[in-house]
Amino acid sequence: MSLITVNNFENMVNFKQFIRVIIIDNDNLESTKLSIDNVKHISNEIPISLVTSNDFQEKGDNVEIVQINFGDNYLEHINNLFLNKCEDFFVILNSGDILLDSFLKNLNFGHNLNEGTIGAVIYDDELINLCKSNYKPGFSPDLYLEVDYIFNSVFISRNAVNSIGGLDTTLHKNYIRDIIIRLYYSNYNIIKQDISSFKLYNPIYHDLIEDKIFLKKFIHNNNLKCDVIEEDNILKNIYHTQNKKASIIIPFKDHVDVTRKCVDSILNKTAYDNFEIILINNNSSNQKTFEFIDDISENPKVKIYDYCHSFNWSKINNFAASKSFCDVLVFLNNDTEVISPSWLDLLVGDAIQDNVGAVGAKLFFPDDTIQHVGVVIGLNSLASHLFAGINEEDVPVLYNSYRRNVSAVTGACLAIKRNLFNQIGGFNERFEVSFSDVEICLRLLKLGYYNIFNPDVKLYHHEMKTRSNKEFREIDRILGHSAFETYFKNGDPFFNKNYSLNNSRVLTLNNENEVPGFENYWKNWTNNRDKRVDKVHTIINKQKDSTKCYEYDLSVDDIIENGILMDRSFNSTFLKIKVALWFIPSLKKYCEDLFYSLFCLPNFLSQNELTNNIFVLSDYNEKEILEDYLTSRFPEINFNILKFDDVNNLPKSDVAFCFNWQTAFNLVKYNECDAKFYLINDDGNNRNLFKNLSYTFDFIGISNSEEFILKYQKYNNCIGCFKHFIDKDYYHVKSNIKKENNSILVHTEAISDDEFQLCVNSLNVINSYFEGNIKIYVLGREIDSSKLGLNNLINLGDIKSSKELSKIYNQCNLVLSFSTTFNVTNKILNSMACGCVNITTFNSSLPFLLRNNENVIISYQTVSAVSDDIIRILEDIHLKEKIINIGLDTINNIDSKVELEKISKFIKNPRLNLKNHHLINASQVDENTELIDNEYLINKLNREINNYKNNERIFKLINERNKRTILDLTNEVHNLKNNSRDSKSKNFFNKFR
Repeated sequence: MSLITVNNFENMVNFKQFIRVIIIDNDNLESTKLSIDNVKHISNEIPISLVTSNDFQEKGDNVEIVQINFGDNYLEHINNLFLNKCEDFFVILNSGDILLDSFLKNLNFGHNLNEGTIGAVIYDDELINLCKSNYKPGFSPDLYLEVDYIFNSVFISRNAVNSIGGLDTTLHKNYIRDIIIRLYYSNYNIIKQDISSFKLYNPIYHDLIEDKIFLKKFIHNNNLKCDVIEEDNILKNIYHTQNKKASIIIPFKDHVDVTRKCVDSILNKTAYDNFEIILINNNSSNQKTFEFIDDISENPKVKIYDYCHSFNWSKINNFAASKSFCDVLVFLNNDTEVISPSWLDLLVGDAIQDNVGAVGAKLFFPDDTIQHVGVVIGLNSLASHLFAGINEEDVPVLYNSYRRNVSAVTGACLAIKRNLFNQIGGFNERFEVSFSDVEICLRLLKLGYYNIFNPDVKLYHHEMKTRSNKEFREIDRILGHSAFETYFKNGDPFFNKNYSLNNSRVLTLNNENEVPGFENYWKNWTNNRDKRVDKVHTIINKQKDSTKCYEYDLSVDDIIENGILMDRSFNSTFLKIKVALWFIPSLKKYCEDLFYSLFCLPNFLSQNELTNNIFVLSDYNEKEILEDYLTSRFPEINFNILKFDDVNNLPKSDVAFCFNWQTAFNLVKYNECDAKFYLINDDGNNRNLFKNLSYTFDFIGISNSEEFILKYQKYNNCIGCFKHFIDKDYYHVKSNIKKENNSILVHTEAISDDEFQLCVNSLNVINSYFEGNIKIYVLGREIDSSKLGLNNLINLGDIKSSKELSKIYNQCNLVLSFSTTFNVTNKILNSMACGCVNITTFNSSLPFLLRNNENVIISYQTVSAVSDDIIRILEDIHLKEKIINIGLDTINNIDSKVELEKISKFIKNPRLNLKNHHLINASQVDENTELIDNEYLINKLNREINNYKNNERIFKLINERNKRTILDLTNEVHNLKNNSRDSKSKNFFNKFR
């Protein structure tokens, strides 16, 4: 049988074939007339059958008088109507009951979309008065057997009633309740709508004697082993235990006083005797614990097993279940304490019923306020305990005093048949701390089992009233499961959608402007999910596997789960960062300078936060290299090194970091932390699909490049900035090394072909200008000197050692860096610290430290501009000394400790330190869209025009294919000023860009 709640409403048509209203005259002429007029007001086409023993004269083609004699059984006449009429559904009203206008506008007697079978019974809420309604839960068969909460606000399928033999004519006040229960047990759908279509004049409240007759007859007819008892004017169904044996499973780790209180309460207070206790010791270390184990193990009812792995609530309980051979498993927290002696009888009796999944208890905080009376999915945006923290007498009687069905119960006290538990695979071990109980209950519900809250199973739960942030991480994973998505989309079937999901302590209605809770939450969640999926659409290889990212085995689910964690992590705060996990890229691909800048942070956290740093290596063969580097450069750092093979095997941490775009793909799959950070220090060409993609993963960014910050913000991410860290042990002016005259060091690492050609052509011009009296060192991509006639050019290759680089910087006067990409690099500052003048093509990686014509020369990306700037520096000794001195001042003003303190504060509370790090949110834009600053480009072009006009010698030396005429440049400036961009000017601009 499926549980469904009607969500899509359609207007009814052809009422004569669809519905018939039966009105039972209760000898109240005015009330009966009111009901008839009400139906006519809604529609004259609805057929009405009036069952009356009075001489009732009613005009109208749609009104049929069913005349009965005084004392006749009116139910027999209603049965005849079910047999002889043709309408699909019947509504049965008593005198004075009325239908609301919403009855026609909102009802949908459609088919169950999942099974294609029509609902047998549809019931909804009732209007009590203009300001109040009776809001009912979804169909709860166990609750309905104990109390009639539906009344006669129902629409009943004629064919369904006839198929089970019609109404029971002996039950004058419970006939509707009886027919609904029988239809349910005959596998018909009972549909609940969260709207009010009825206003009952006088709801039939049944007396206990008739209710008991009904229940006992039902129990007898269905061969149920159950007793009906009366307690405080409430009838309760007590199912027999059938002497089934129960295993009470209690995991524990030290806290022996708590565990002893729990075990003693079970042994001393439990009336039911057929049970065993399975204690699971999870890495206890306290001597008192071992003494307790020795003592309690002498009790024949107690078994003790050791679970010597890290804490995982699901794994521990699955392990314990494997040690049981009993009929029922009762999972119990060690901080619980038995109150009611019958607690285990009731759990076992309920759990062994065929259609029952999990059974939960009424739990109290130590101050006797409510801790658990059932879990509502979607409450407080996740899944919460209803009425937690309030006094028991303040809980509505329907929720407090009756056995009822719920979507989920807490795992602090949860009973289930052992064979059913094994059949569905036990607890989901992805849930390590919390919400595994919710997940297994939803699985049971999806399979057609009903979960039960039993209010007479009473225990204390000695836990804090406020859950820690750690508990909420697991709900993020639940949201990734399709079953959980269904319940967020459709709403908790046992919680009325008219109630707000924003208040767990009391039942409050959704306000007028609020979308009903589940729809509101689902809409927000799916919108966020869709945005994340949109972000990653470029990585989906549709030709091969629509759910996998090219070579990184990254699924859309991975990205969704990561995104949900990051939604929360921006609000995370830490008093101390105890454990930090770092995904380390291959050490061989990067120079030491980059890693110095990166490892400064974990070193600082070790010394100031006593943080344990866990470094996860992509290439475990580099373990010794990393150990040697860290122990020599950062001797006080606390660290462990792990191999990266499976992200699920990595330990938990408070925060996790990635260093570059490759490790970002690993971090996106790691969710055992409270916050994720991206230290954006990528060096190299960032025009890479995967690198750009890594900026979309919602990590909190930290970068030393303003351009990266701007780029990162385009994807709606948050990012903080810091200055570079200079390894001053190596990078400083060395008096024992003499600088060579007219010596240039050229960086050609990771530059594009266009940049490389710009470099070669510029060097050709400079070599010609100085007539070969210049020395050129090339770091990175080699330049073929034989073809260019550059006899004084030395290719140094790829040097990554800081010691060797510092020697070269101290030899040279000038360092030339070519880059049109926004790469984060230390090379400009490192060479600046060694007393070099830096000329860089336009590169915004360090705009808050580089000041053009003060501590650096920023040149435009043309041969003429670069050549002119090199000549200026080498010929103007005063300009060169000025730039060198300001550059050294820039380096001296970098206080690494201050920067690290800022980063540490930012990590511990990103939101609080938002303004201190110039963080802004920017609308996501197409990554290929570049904003063109006309004024800036005009200034650059004017400078190039002046270069042509003022330096005829350079003009003649420039290779003919790179020549720009003054007329071309002037026309381009004119076009820009007029904001007119023809295709020619666009192409021209692209060459400059």
